[in-house]
Amino acid sequence: MRKLNALAIMALSLFAFSCSGDRIETLEPQAPIIESASLKGLSGESSVEAGAAVKFTASVRVEGSSLKGYSVLVSRAGETIASAEGPLEGESAVIEEDIVLDADPAGLTEDFIPEVILKVTNTDGMFTERTLTEQELLTVKAPEVFEQLYLVDSNGKVFIMKPSRAIGKYCTEGSLDGIGISFTVASSLTGDGRPDGKVWPDMPVPDSGGYGLVWLGFNAITGEVSKMIDHTEVFDYSEMAQDAADGYKVYWARTLVQDCRCEFINFPSGLHLQGDRFDDVDGNVARYTGHTCSSFEVYHVGSTNWLIVKYQWNVADALWLTGDNSSLPMSPWCEGIQLDWFVNSPNGICATSTISFVKADSDSWRALAYLKANFSFKIYSGWGWNYEVSPVKSMSPELLTITPIEADESGNLDGNFANPGPGFKEGLYMIYFNSLTSEVSLARYTGASLPVIGI
Repeated sequence: MRKLNALAIMALSLFAFSCSGDRIETLEPQAPIIESASLKGLSGESSVEAGAAVKFTASVRVEGSSLKGYSVLVSRAGETIASAEGPLEGESAVIEEDIVLDADPAGLTEDFIPEVILKVTNTDGMFTERTLTEQELLTVKAPEVFEQLYLVDSNGKVFIMKPSRAIGKYCTEGSLDGIGISFTVASSLTGDGRPDGKVWPDMPVPDSGGYGLVWLGFNAITGEVSKMIDHTEVFDYSEMAQDAADGYKVYWARTLVQDCRCEFINFPSGLHLQGDRFDDVDGNVARYTGHTCSSFEVYHVGSTNWLIVKYQWNVADALWLTGDNSSLPMSPWCEGIQLDWFVNSPNGICATSTISFVKADSDSWRALAYLKANFSFKIYSGWGWNYEVSPVKSMSPELLTITPIEADESGNLDGNFANPGPGFKEGLYMIYFNSLTSEVSLARYTGASLPVIGI
C-alpha cells in the first residue's frame, strides 16, 4: 500500500511538472498591455497655462514577447500639436516624456483638453493602441484676459494700458512725458494707487534712442516689453517706382528705424506684412520690428498684395537665404511664389527669390519663411554668390539637418544644404542663425497671425 501511494504521488508530480512545462512552452505572444497612462503638468498638475511644458507618463508590459517601442500623438480639434516616440525593451517599462504643446497662447480663446493616443508595439509585430480618458488628461487653459492693465512707474505715476488686437498684449494710452526709469504692471490697484492683483514687477523703461516714446507695450503671456518710438516712416503706394523687369512697385532706397511708426497710405486693402519685421497693426499703422538700416528696398507684389523688405544688393553686412520648396511667409505658400534665385538665373526675381535676415545683434539673425516637407535652402552673406556660409551646423537636428560637403568626380564641392529633420512638419518657421558660429536652428512660428493692414 505504501509503495502504491509512492507511485501515485510520483505520477501526480510528473503530471504537474508536465503541465507546467507545457504552459511555459506553449505560451503565445500577447499584445502589449497599457496598465496606466496620463498627460499632466510637470509636477502632476491637472491644468496648465498654454505654452507650459507637460509630462506624459505610462506603465506598459507584455507577456510571451518583448516590448519594442511606443509613440504618443497629442492633438487638438484633429490637428497634431505634439508627438513623441522611442524604443522599449524587456517585458515591462515606464514611459516618461516632457512635451511642449504646439498651442500658441496668443491664439487661444478658450480652455481645451487635448486628445492623446498611445501606441505600444512588441517584437512579434503586435501592438496596442489606446486613447486616454479625460480623467487621465490635463486642461490647457487660455490666457487670462484683462479689460485693462495699470503701469505704475518708479515715481508712482499710473498709466492705463488698454488691450491691443492681439490676445494678451496691452499698450499705454496718452503721453508718457515724465515717466520714471522703471515700472511695474498690475491687473488692479489698491486704494492708494499701488500695484495689486496679478503683478509683473520691476521692469526698466526702454531707451527711445533719442526719439521719445509714443507708447509702451506689455505682453501678459510672455512678459515681453515693447515700445513705439516717436518717429514715422510714411509708405505711399502712389510714390513707389515701377520695377519694369519684374512688374513690381518698389522703393529702391528706404531708411527704417527699429520700433518706428510706419504709416501705409493708398495701398490696396488687406496689405500683408512680414511677421518677422512688423507688428502691432492698428488701422493703416504698424510698428517696424526689424533692425535699423538706411539701405532697404521695399517691394509691393500686386498679385498677392505683399509688402517685402529686403537689403539693397550692395549691402555688405547682410544675410539672406534662397532654396527649393520654401517661400516668403505669406500665402499662397510656395505654390504661389517660390524662393529659388537659381531657377531664375542669371538675374532672379528681386522681390521674391530670396529672404533677407533681420539682424537682432552683432551675431544673431532671424528670418521667417514657409517651408514645405521637402525644403532645401542655403544661407549667404554679403551680396555675392561666392559668399555661401559654409559649413553650417544645425542646432535643432529634429527639425533641421545639413547635408555633408562632398566632392564630385570633378573635385567640385557640393552639399551644405539645410533639409528637413525627422520631426519636421510643413509650416511657418522662424530661422535663427549665429554668424559667429555658423549655427542655424528652426522654431515653429508662434505668432497668432501675420500682420495685415486695412482689415
